[in-house]
Amino acid sequence: MTKIIFIRDENHIQFANDAKPRDRILDQITLQTYPLPEGTQAEDWIDVNGVLIIALSRIPKQFEALSDRQIEILALLLNGLTREEIAERLEIMPTTVDFHLNVAKNGYQVKTRNELIAQFAREQERERLDRDCLLTIGDSAEK
Repeated sequence: MTKIIFIRDENHIQFANDAKPRDRILDQITLQTYPLPEGTQAEDWIDVNGVLIIALSRIPKQFEALSDRQIEILALLLNGLTREEIAERLEIMPTTVDFHLNVAKNGYQVKTRNELIAQFAREQERERLDRDCLLTIGDSAEK
């Protein structure tokens, strides 16, 4: 059993146990076949008293390349609004909504609006899960 500490940044760490031996885990990390926390890549590692400590860096998510307006429109679509309702709420033309969605589709490299919404929703859910499973070091919730 190998104990692992993933360091995501100076404030967030994640703990794990793996039945594989340390050397096999390191081989898999080198070959990029080890299942690291979603959206990360290994930058460096060290073994301290039998605990494998892995420094991670974050792989940018596709939605981070979207404009604020594109994210706003996608979020409204996820909430069930139609293109006309979005246009009315944002005080823009429906064709402008289409323009933003087409640019976002190109960024995600998908062909349909449904594929775009599905990928955006998956990334939003991964982001939420990532926040929920991290231990934040520093300021406590008690004040």
